[in-house]
Parts: sequence; C-alpha cells; structure tokens
Amino acid sequence: MYFPPGKVILTLVVMVAVAAGYIGVQRAQFAATPPPDLHFLVFSRAHYERYRAVLPEFEAEEGVRVHMTLLNWNSLRNRLQAIRIAGLPMPDLVEFERSQFGALVRGPLDLVPFEPLNERLEATGLIDQFAPGRLELWTRAGRHFGVPKDVHPVMLAYRRDILAELGIDPAELTTWERFVAVAREKIVADLTGNGIIDRYAIDMSLTGNPELTQILIAQRGIDLFDARGRPLMHNADLADLIVWYHEQTTGANRISFPAGWGQNLAQALTSDLVVFIMVPDWRTRQIEMDMPGMAGKFGLMALPAWEEGGGRTSTFGGTGMFISRQSENPEMAWRLAEFLALDETLLESSFRRTNIIPPFAGAWDLPVFDQVNAFWQEPLGRRFIEVAGDVPVIHPSPFYGLALDRIANVLARLRRHARHLDAEARFDFVMEELGVIQSDIEQLIERDRFLSEEERL
Repeated sequence: MYFPPGKVILTLVVMVAVAAGYIGVQRAQFAATPPPDLHFLVFSRAHYERYRAVLPEFEAEEGVRVHMTLLNWNSLRNRLQAIRIAGLPMPDLVEFERSQFGALVRGPLDLVPFEPLNERLEATGLIDQFAPGRLELWTRAGRHFGVPKDVHPVMLAYRRDILAELGIDPAELTTWERFVAVAREKIVADLTGNGIIDRYAIDMSLTGNPELTQILIAQRGIDLFDARGRPLMHNADLADLIVWYHEQTTGANRISFPAGWGQNLAQALTSDLVVFIMVPDWRTRQIEMDMPGMAGKFGLMALPAWEEGGGRTSTFGGTGMFISRQSENPEMAWRLAEFLALDETLLESSFRRTNIIPPFAGAWDLPVFDQVNAFWQEPLGRRFIEVAGDVPVIHPSPFYGLALDRIANVLARLRRHARHLDAEARFDFVMEELGVIQSDIEQLIERDRFLSEEERL
C-alpha cells in the first residue's frame, strides 16, 4: 500500500504527540504517588507471593507503604555485591540464602552493610525463641546480622513398600553402621541375575555435594570453622567421614547410586533404583510435586546416628532477613521482619505450600503441624519438628564455600588414588590433603587485613 510522504509525516507527528501525552500522564501519576516507606528485596518467588498476600495487613496496621522487588538468586547476589562495592543505596530489608552471607559481611565490622540485631533480639526476647544453631548461621564475631526464616532439618525419606517387602524395620536403622550392614545384606541387589545391580540403598552423589558437604559433615558434629572464624579442616573425624563416603559411593561394595535431581531423581525413586534419600523439609514438597502417583509409598525416619544415641539430623539450606545500615527507618524495617517471621497466618500458609517449618519454637504448637499430609500419610510437620531441636550448629565464614569446594576435591582425588591404597593409607592420604587445605585457608585469613583482630589466627 502507498502512502504519500505527507501522510507519513502526519502519522508520525500524531504518534509522537500521543506518546508524549501518555508519558506526561505517567510522570504526573508517578510524581503524585509518594515514594514507599520501605524497600524490600527477595529472591524466592514462593516467598514473594506469600509476602504480597499479607503485606497489605502490615501496611494498614503501620500506615506505611512497602515496595517489594523480586530478583532471582544470581541477580540478587550480583546486585548486592555491586551495591556494596560501588557504595550505592541498599534496600531497607533484604532476604537472601546462607551461601551468600560470608561474602556480604566480609570486611571491617563497622562497614558490614547490615545492622547488628543483638539489642533488638534481646529486647524483644526473640533471641531465646529460635531453634538451636539458627542465629549462629547469620553471626559474625558475636554480632547477629540476620533474622532466621527456617531450620531445614534433614530426615531420610524411604520407600515404605520396598522395606515392608524386604522385612526391614526402619526403626532398627539407628546408626550408619547398622544402615550400611542392612543395605549390603538386604537392599543392594542384582534382581535380574545379569550381573548388574538393579537396586541401591540410597542416593549419594559422586561429588559429595550435597550429601557429604552440606549434610553429613554437619550431622557428624564437624564444624569447619569455629565461632571466631578459624578453620578446623585438619580433622581426623572429617578424614574418616570422607573415606567412609568414598566407600559407600565407589567400588563393588558401594550402597549408593547418584540419582541426581529433578526428573532423574524421580525416575530413580519410582523405578525402585534407590530406596532412601536425604530430605530437608523443603525437599519433601519437591517429591510431592514430581511424583504425585507415589502417594502413600514414602515414609520418613531420622538420619542414622554416627554412634548410638548421637545426633540424628542435620540441616541443608537456610534463608535470613537483613536490615540495611543505610535504612532511614530501621525500626519499621525491624517491625516488618518481625511480622513476616512471626505472623501465624503467614507461617501456616508457608508450611501448607512448602512443607517448611519455621525457626521459632514458640510456633511449633500450631495445629497445622499435626495435620496428616495426604502424600506422606503422616503428620509431616510434627516429624520434622521432632528433630528440629537437634539441628547442628554451623559457624559461617567468608571462606566456607571455598572449604566445601576443596573438600569435594579431596574426595575426587581419593577416588583417583584409592585403588593403590589400603584403608589406613586412604585415611592418611585424606589427612594430608586436609592439612593442605587448613594451611591454605589460614594463610588467606592471615592476609585478610579486613578481618578484626579477634577473628585473626
């Protein structure tokens, strides 16, 4: 179709005029809207949706406006690090995952971008209401920077139908020694007689992440750093655990299969390839969503202890809320953090949607935690609460992620050399490797001029 140049120009003029008018209206509306009283940054869409449902109640009670922004995990991490490096304004309240904590609070304590919450926690009495160890997860040099949002205790999920068929009572699997013995005797099997193992006892990755590095190290009572941030890597218990994990994941006597995540894991569980899997509370919801047809076939039990009567849970993951030192209204930011952490309606809706129990022991009596979960056919909330009080303490460090990566490398190196080493030599090999890690991290700490004197070696 042909348009004379005059009409084209006229059309462009009209379009520009309409656009200018629209922009002008938008600017006028924006100028007429007062800026929000609080800016809140979150990384979880599930959290974002639940907070959005209850924020109007908080805004009405306090007479404030809250602007909430959702960023994915990587974007949030990158933005916070860029804000800190460039000295840009930070939102009043920020929520992030524990793996980011060490890097974000690194440096001189008076330049940490978040407000210490010790006085607020003590004044409100909340400091005594958290599950053991959760405050320490967000603490540096005795200063509590974060409000915990979860506990994430870990249990074993198992195929109830398979154990019943094999005549195995999960209540008898009280120690890992007993678990391994039963696994090798009754569970691991070549069901078709073709020389290939068709069923393994448990899902364990070859890299050690997360089963070894995130779960079993903590359950064994091994803290990679002390409360002052000093490394504790040259540890005989840690060496023994790494050798044990290698034996369960490698060779003819292994009891595990690396099932992975998502649909790979779902296939392994539904095809009877693995019987047990380590699950923090949030992972049980993933199983429900990925395997709805398996309802009633899974049960839950505490982790086997490393010695009779020892700790039978661990923790995997964690989220906290942090108030910016730059906030012009830190008192209101604290009230929002309190509201989001303690509101019973929000806690109930959160548990119903995610299976995540809250970190406040005072909330554990809510009736919702005693309701039978249709998929698991037992009160899932109460089962996790029964072990939540025993979640081990983990002290954070700017070098925590590096330590876990180096431990995973030790496991990989052991796998390459193990066939040339007997049991004693394997232990000695790992101890030597851990000694190198210890020395390297000590040197990094010694060279870090931003650490306080009390944190130095």
